[in-house]
Amino acid sequence: IGVQYHPEFKSRPDKPQPIFKAFVKKAAELKK
Repeated sequence: IGVQYHPEFKSRPDKPQPIFKAFVKKAAELKK
């Protein structure tokens, strides 16, 4: 994932940043 900021610094397992949440959701959809 390429972005102009560092969401990984603020992302936590119990509160993921929206970009990571969307990425995992889309990956799960495409896997089906």
